[in-house]
Amino acid sequence: MKKSSLIFILLLGIQGVIGGALPTQPPVHTHSDGSIQDTYLTIYKDASLLRQIRSLSAQTGEHTYHISPIAQTIFPNTLMIGSAIDKQNIPIKEYTLIPENGYTSALNLTLNSSDNHTNHLLQLLYMFKDLTWQVYYTIELSPSYNTVNINSWIIITNNTHLNFNKSHVQLVDGAAPVFLFQSKEAKGACLPHSQYAYSINQLTNIPAHSVKQINWASSHDIEVRRSYHLAVGGVYLEEVKGRPHPMVETWISFANNPNNGLGLWFPPGEAVFYSRDEKGFLEMLGKVSIPHTPVGKDVELLIPSHQSEKNFSHDDRDSMCKIIETELDQTEYKKLTDKMSEESFRLNLRNRSDQPIAIQVVLDTPEKTEITIVRENTSHQQTQTGIHWTVHIGPNADVDLKYRIRIIKL
Repeated sequence: MKKSSLIFILLLGIQGVIGGALPTQPPVHTHSDGSIQDTYLTIYKDASLLRQIRSLSAQTGEHTYHISPIAQTIFPNTLMIGSAIDKQNIPIKEYTLIPENGYTSALNLTLNSSDNHTNHLLQLLYMFKDLTWQVYYTIELSPSYNTVNINSWIIITNNTHLNFNKSHVQLVDGAAPVFLFQSKEAKGACLPHSQYAYSINQLTNIPAHSVKQINWASSHDIEVRRSYHLAVGGVYLEEVKGRPHPMVETWISFANNPNNGLGLWFPPGEAVFYSRDEKGFLEMLGKVSIPHTPVGKDVELLIPSHQSEKNFSHDDRDSMCKIIETELDQTEYKKLTDKMSEESFRLNLRNRSDQPIAIQVVLDTPEKTEITIVRENTSHQQTQTGIHWTVHIGPNADVDLKYRIRIIKL
């Protein structure tokens, strides 16, 4: 026997001693974008939740399926894999998350199936970064401050390398809660009451590395109500020297309902105010915040203070500080205990216009403080935020609001 033949036989013998034939790797089947059936996105302000349904045709025996793409910014500990059909089991043996091309990840999923060509609906659920959203509003106020035009846009910024095609999208105005990492369905049904979910009622395409702008709520010539507020809380609840002049704020409000061409929940966001000057040119008044406003509720907006009510009437270009003069005088301060005091105030309001005006005087209650009205010359109303008086002032007239309060530090 030749020497080379002897070496070959010895190698075969050694292989048999250490365990028989060399192991074979399970075949790999590629499942990419074409296998995606449905995509559901819940986009928070700091992360996003993806629920994706993919079709999978399993073959008898052990096979590995290469599923891509997966977001490279995935939080691996949030990944959940299973059947999209209740009470159906997918024979998953193991999986591996791997980088695919430097931009996305992939999932190598090994199944050990006893049925040939079984069709599975596979559900992938995971959190990932770099998909965010925000909302902005633009509001044009008529010269007479009687109507507004409003436009709002949802902006979705996709900084991932994934294309989200024909996706069901839900937006949440807060951070992603930890308990949702363990939620199988992730439908956003159990959100903290400080957060609100807003559904986009259409299938949405969000290309990779794109900024998607979706018109949210827009309408024109919405009638508004105008009101004037004046705050006498804060520093005015302490012993104040001199006679300060609180500023009168101008507010407008309108109903968020279908009659006004609206009827969608307003997400909290920033609104930019515009108005036209005497020559008809648009000018920017400033920026304000719009709070979360459900359908059927009023949107209440503070006109930016540096331009507040420069158009009290169509022909009157004076600011509110000239129309309404204010003077607040603390007439008495009495300390009862270390935590209790009584204070008396006189607020003088002078109307320098030829129109009657009603002003809401607000005495907000600070945290850990209890305020009781001891006496007053105008009846007050109690609200969740504090105490307020409605003061009516005739044309070219002035009114004194007098009140004594007891303050208890809790």
